[in-house]
Amino acid sequence: MNHWNDTEYTDDRGAIVVERKIFDTQSEDVHPEVKIFGKGMVKVATPQGEFPQEFLVELDVSSVAEGFDNFTEQMNEKAPPIAEAEAKKIQDYIKEQMRNQSQSIVTPDQIAHFDPNIRK
Repeated sequence: MNHWNDTEYTDDRGAIVVERKIFDTQSEDVHPEVKIFGKGMVKVATPQGEFPQEFLVELDVSSVAEGFDNFTEQMNEKAPPIAEAEAKKIQDYIKEQMRNQSQSIVTPDQIAHFDPNIRK
């Protein structure tokens, strides 16, 4: 079983690099595996307004400093398909919620033997 700790770092550009230390609870090795991610955000237009969704992109680097040095290049290359997938997930979720809500509306003609004068 794995668990991890994320630490976020931000530079003066506003770029966010996440250092993830992954610990394997079934291993005797006390040194965690370290992965470096760039954090991006996509804003999805919804009927209720824009919905921001954060996502992570694994960077091909070995340190946080190297992550900042290569942030723009790697995010420009790798982030668009991930952002698109995240946006699609949100849109699908919203469609499903709207479909569920529309199915839960009951109109009087759907009620068996509807009698508007029931309080006689």
